[in-house]
Amino acid sequence: MGESVAKQDQDAAPVDGFEARRLALFEDRYGPGSHQRLLGLLQRPCVPFARIAARFQVTRERVRQWHTLWLPDAPSGRERRRLCAVQHQQRRLLADALFAAFVRDVKQHAGGLRIEPVAAASGYRTRLAKLGGCVVALRDVRHTARRASLDDSASYRLVGYRGRAEYVYVLLTEADFLCVPVSELPLHGATFVDHDRARLRPFKNCFGPLLSAAANSFTESRSNLTPRETTAGVARVKES
Repeated sequence: MGESVAKQDQDAAPVDGFEARRLALFEDRYGPGSHQRLLGLLQRPCVPFARIAARFQVTRERVRQWHTLWLPDAPSGRERRRLCAVQHQQRRLLADALFAAFVRDVKQHAGGLRIEPVAAASGYRTRLAKLGGCVVALRDVRHTARRASLDDSASYRLVGYRGRAEYVYVLLTEADFLCVPVSELPLHGATFVDHDRARLRPFKNCFGPLLSAAANSFTESRSNLTPRETTAGVARVKES
């Protein structure tokens, strides 16, 4: 058995040496660090092969050969273009001020929950998202803020919600928000006066209900002894 393992090592050594020589020749021709730069470009779906070819002064066919050689499992062709389109859609989504504020607040207050955009006919919805597997509607009331007359507390008019979301994220100011379960928000809307006794105050600047829902979902998956769902639950309660 020992002789067999030794023979396998001898057979493997020339392959490793050949690959090392190939990389050395590549960097000798295109400069130090060129191989890592090439891999970085190939892993970016929005960088076309023509641009990579121009940078290395080779043909596109040569770039395709490199792609097959060093990244055989990476997307190519139509799938690469699809991923590029997805990246453009995500950039446009994050250019929306309300959606960007939602992402910022989730990272700050609920970093363990994963944000998933909701697909639309073209691109993604800017006023709807999934957080920890739950659908969240995004609303902005910064322009309706006013001061209550009695104790000078800020007062906000919340618009009622009718839709398929389970929670409503309401951006109050640049620094404050609410994340309210739809069941807590009357269909005709509500007024939120920002003081300690306000009914909606527990939902200010926190994603508590969503965190609890995500934790309960993970516990149920684990108790039902479904390994695939449990693994998916762990993946979802992790920031992208």
